[in-house]
Amino acid sequence: MSAAQGGQARALSTLAGLTRFRYLKFGLVGASGTVVNIAVLYLCHEYLFQAIEGPQGKPWASLAVAIAVATVNNFTWNRLWTWADRVQAQRAAAARMARLVISAAMAVLYSTSPRRSSAGSQIERTADAARLIVDSVSA
Repeated sequence: MSAAQGGQARALSTLAGLTRFRYLKFGLVGASGTVVNIAVLYLCHEYLFQAIEGPQGKPWASLAVAIAVATVNNFTWNRLWTWADRVQAQRAAAARMARLVISAAMAVLYSTSPRRSSAGSQIERTADAARLIVDSVSA
């Protein structure tokens, strides 16, 4: 094995290690998002929105706030920590976050719009909303 081949093997090994570490970061950020979501859901349902939701009511407002806070948490930590080695303009990251928030809000409004329809069309609207989010973020 020549010196060049040995260097290439070390470089590939290092890249493979970084890739595994990045997946670990994604996992930790996702886990933190789950914890944030559950904590915010509990706090909003038990304290903030108790008057409008009631103890046995469906926590729609609390759920919306919890999802929004967890989304911002995950986006921020992925930008600052998971992808810290990639240099990006702050404006580009802010634009991506704005697109994500706007598309998620539009998707929620669209999927929960009051219509006289069957459960099947609710599933279709939810799928359309998910496609809207994915398309806007990946652009």
